Amino acid sequence: MIVNNPPSTGGPSKKFLEQVFSQSARRRSSSTPSRASHLRRLFGVNDNLGRPAVVIPPALQTPSRLTGQQQQMALSIPTALTSQRRRSTFLQNPQSLQTKASLQELALFLQLLQRRILQSATAASAASVAPAVAVDSMNNKNLDQRPLRDKNYQALILQEILDFLITNKFELEMNHPIQPRTFKQPTQKDFVLIFKFLYLKIDPHYEFQRSIELEILPILKSLGYPYLSHINRSHISAVGGQNWPQFLGLLYWMVKFNNDIVDIKYNVGNWTEVDDEVDALLNDYVHSCYQDFLQHDDNVDEHYEKVVEAFEKHSEKIEEEIKKYEQINDDALKQYEHLSSHLQMLEEEENATRLLESDIVKLQAYAERMEAYRGTWAENLNSYQDEQDRIKDEFLRIELEIKEIAGELQSKELSILAIDDLFKDRDDKSKSIAQLGAREEDIKVRVDSMEQELLKKLENLQTTLMHYNEMVRGLASSGYDFSISFNSEQIWRADGDEKRLISKDLTEERSKLIQLRNHLLQKTHDHEETYFKLEEEISTKHEVNLDQRNQLERKEAQLFTAKMVYDEVYTKTMEASQKYLTELERWERQMNEMRQQESKSDFELENRLRRLQMDHDALDLKLLRERNELVGLANQVTSRCHNLRSKIGLGILELDDALNLELSNIQDSLELEGGSSVPVGGALSIGIATTTGTEEIV
Repeated sequence: MIVNNPPSTGGPSKKFLEQVFSQSARRRSSSTPSRASHLRRLFGVNDNLGRPAVVIPPALQTPSRLTGQQQQMALSIPTALTSQRRRSTFLQNPQSLQTKASLQELALFLQLLQRRILQSATAASAASVAPAVAVDSMNNKNLDQRPLRDKNYQALILQEILDFLITNKFELEMNHPIQPRTFKQPTQKDFVLIFKFLYLKIDPHYEFQRSIELEILPILKSLGYPYLSHINRSHISAVGGQNWPQFLGLLYWMVKFNNDIVDIKYNVGNWTEVDDEVDALLNDYVHSCYQDFLQHDDNVDEHYEKVVEAFEKHSEKIEEEIKKYEQINDDALKQYEHLSSHLQMLEEEENATRLLESDIVKLQAYAERMEAYRGTWAENLNSYQDEQDRIKDEFLRIELEIKEIAGELQSKELSILAIDDLFKDRDDKSKSIAQLGAREEDIKVRVDSMEQELLKKLENLQTTLMHYNEMVRGLASSGYDFSISFNSEQIWRADGDEKRLISKDLTEERSKLIQLRNHLLQKTHDHEETYFKLEEEISTKHEVNLDQRNQLERKEAQLFTAKMVYDEVYTKTMEASQKYLTELERWERQMNEMRQQESKSDFELENRLRRLQMDHDALDLKLLRERNELVGLANQVTSRCHNLRSKIGLGILELDDALNLELSNIQDSLELEGGSSVPVGGALSIGIATTTGTEEIV
């Protein structure tokens, strides 16, 4: 912490501290690039020209790809970005924080603008290389494909717009309520306030100075709204009714635009880390020097060497990052050039394929046409042969007629050469007649052109006289009529006297005009003398007016004093109102926190219920699995019992057969000996009883 009153004995002077700060600043400027330099390198801005050096593909660098407004904005914003230099101070004062925020906004807007320019240029490039079959789609590239008339789609985008407005506190900032029914029956005021709110989120420093109908179209054009052709000024004057879906889509597009800006802000939050690290180094250096100063130690070489070493390490790290970004940029450029060459090859192959396909179609059509003509070739040959025979017969007949005519001409003492001479003579005379006719037409054209020229000069003369008469019309008070009339009846007279075309002699009229000018000059001189007298009177009255103005200024001073008192009272009133508004905002924040806590508790309860439901389902599955296992085990025991039962039954039957055989043998032996007999049925009953008992046991 800096002490306000440091000891004065043995400590460094103010000059020494200024020298330390100047050396550290010079060392910082010589060893590490400035923040503007870092931003230039990160965003590809040339330090010498102040122009963006972003690697733009060659196909998109032509002026036809980008509009003039986009080029001007893309070139001017990086220059504004480089001019904002943030000074490294010992303490983070509010001014430095404000400068940091402004730099973040400028860098954010630059990145967003470059993205829009590249998107529009990419769309233009894709449209320029599209095949010829897509001409209709190119003409309709700005056609709005969104289902804005669909009620479900309207409800979806309406909910998203409403959520954005509520999240960003539209009602508090614009002092206007917003509800779902506002978007179903919107008013002009609702649309204007929502549009201003959304655009001020994009450009917070913009001020609406004109009517909203005049400012919406230029704003949308600068933002690059793709469906601007569907909106005109008359639609903006009446946003409700049939035009509302278009404006609902416009508001949804602006909400998406704001969301894009928010997404980009997450990527620019660490742009100030470079300056923060440099500030930390300088702060440590100054703090160490000041600690030594408090201990009466003027030797700062050790701290100076440490901060120099730290600056050099920081510079090396920045240079490594710059090299890494340059390598990434070079790799991206090489990849783009490779893809561009590959794309050009694909386009050439596609064009060649299209030409071959068209040739194949033409060849197939020609083959089909020839195949259709193939059946008529024999008939055509026969007809051609008949026509040839007929022509030969006609040729022989004509030769006979020529011979007969030649014989008749010889009998009349006429030759073919003489007839040819007569025809040549007739052709020569026809040509001479045609030449004479052409000369006659030429003369007519020249006469017509001269006549047109004379008519134009005549019209000019009439116009000049008309202007002259209008100019001298106000001079009738002089007692002489200066107007000149035009005699149109004398135009076509054969004598050609030009003086008869106008009613006066121009020389005499000129002398009259000179006399009038002298008279007017005399009157002007008299009026000037009168003017000077009036000017003296005006100066006298002006002095009186100055005295009255001084009195008015004294009154205004009194009014200004009263206004200052009023402003002071008004300021106190506004401060009280501001405190009230601050209290309202605090309560609003508390309400929002309560809502968030409530939503969080609801979410936790839902998660707990979901987990319990999952545990219940898992227990059900476990019970079902154990039940199936028990059923399988019971089936196994039952099958084993059945097998045991069948084996016991077979054993008993075998034993019964053996007993019966033994009893029969015993009975036979007894009969032979003449003794008593044992009934066989007893043994059988014993076996059956034994079998029945075994079944009961099973």
